[in-house]
Amino acid sequence: MTILVIHPDGLPTSASAIDFLIHFTLPVIAGYAVWSNPSNKRWLCFSILLPSTFFFLSLLFVLYGETP
Repeated sequence: MTILVIHPDGLPTSASAIDFLIHFTLPVIAGYAVWSNPSNKRWLCFSILLPSTFFFLSLLFVLYGETP
C-alpha cells in the first residue's frame, strides 16, 4: 500500500520482479529450515506457509496487473 501512495500512476515493473522473487525465496528458505531440523510444529507451519504464499502471490497479479 505504501508503494501505491508513492507511485500513484502504478507500480514499476522492477518492483514487480523483486516482489515475485521474495515470494519464491522465502518458502525455499523456510523449507530448507524445516528439512534440516524437522519437527511436527515446523512441518505444520510450513504447510500453512505454502498455500498462504501462493494466495498472496495471486493477489500480486491483480495488484501489478501483469505477471513477470
